[in-house]
Parts: sequence; C-alpha cells; structure tokens
Amino acid sequence: VKTVDIGSASAEEARDFEFHCLGEARLLSVLKHPCIVTYYGHQIWSEWSGKGDENSGIRTLRSAILMEDIKGGSRYLEKLRADGKKNHAPPDLALFIARDVASALTELHSRRVIHRDVKSDNVLIDLEAKGRDGTPTVKLCDLDRAVPLHSHLHSCCIAHVGVHPPDFCVGTPRWMAPEVFRAMRKRSHYGLEVDIWSFGCFLLELLTLRAPYHGFLDAEFHEFLE
Repeated sequence: VKTVDIGSASAEEARDFEFHCLGEARLLSVLKHPCIVTYYGHQIWSEWSGKGDENSGIRTLRSAILMEDIKGGSRYLEKLRADGKKNHAPPDLALFIARDVASALTELHSRRVIHRDVKSDNVLIDLEAKGRDGTPTVKLCDLDRAVPLHSHLHSCCIAHVGVHPPDFCVGTPRWMAPEVFRAMRKRSHYGLEVDIWSFGCFLLELLTLRAPYHGFLDAEFHEFLE
C-alpha cells in the first residue's frame, strides 16, 4: 500500500501520485506473462486519521494494487546469505531463475517498456509451487518505476504522468546502468539496454549472494559508474 499525506502535498503532487499508481496498475493489467506477477485489480481511497473531525485530522490518500500471492516472496537470496552455508545460489536453480527473469524482461521489452529496477528484491521465488516444466515459480514484480517508450501504452496519459521519463536517474544505485546514474547530474536519454545491465548485476547476486560492488563505499562505485 502506497500513501501520500494530502495535507502536506500540493494538488500537483496528489495528482501525480494518483496517476502514477493508476499507470502502474494499467501497465500490469496488460502484461499477461507467466514470469510477471499477475494483476487482479487496484483500489485508491482516502481516509482521515488522528483526533478531531475533518477540519483537524490528517487526510491520507492510499493506493493498493492487488496481485497474486507468491509464498516464497523476494527474500530467497537473503535467506541463503543468512544461512551462511553457501556463497551462491544452487547452480541449477540459479539457471532457472535467470531464465525466467530474462523471459519477463523479453516480454517487457517487446512492449517497449523499461523496468528500471531489476534486482533480487523485485524477483519473487516460490520453491514449492512448480511450473509446467517442473521448475520453481519465478515472477518479476514491482513496476512502479517502469516507463513505457513509444508504444500503444503511451496513448493514455496515465501511463506516464507522475512517472519520470527515461532521461531521469531512476532505480537502485548499485544495480543501475552508468547512463542512468549519469542522468542524476545531467538529463540524458536511455533505453531498454539499461535493464540488461541491471540484469547482469542480478546475475552477480545469484552467483555471489552479494550486492554489486560489495566491499566498495558508495563514493567509490559512484566513481566507477561515472
């Protein structure tokens, strides 16, 4: 559930919040793929909190996207790290995970959509639920930072209002492609290829159970990307 405090937000910020949430819901609703989390619906509502009436309470705008429940969640690699018995995911399983995430990205890119935040936290894995080929269920999720390029998805304003265009720095720094990182200082256009870089960083996670640039300070890997 995402929220914004209406009392402290401007009318434009509230509008962008609503359109951004609707854009993510609309994007998910057209993505029917076995390796992308299934969308069921969405809800946007406001509520008052705190003591007092509507004149003294705090009004909060909330948005919820209803999706399928993947029991394993996104903490598989985190659990392996905590276990401490291995320094990588099991090779066969890593191959299946990489294959399915690549398949999800292929679907997104065929529709000219950049995910912009490919990382283990956004990959749902259920080892118990098996697919048709007997492999674990793997689903790419969290499209709140995704942006459609030139496609039919752009025909509706809510597909991109409130979403930074593909010349802004958007994503998680250690998984971010250099051209996205450089957009922090100077806006510059980038395309689908930035997801491939992030996918490579995700593969590194699978092979090492460590975040990219492990052992380097933020300032050091920032310099590498620059």
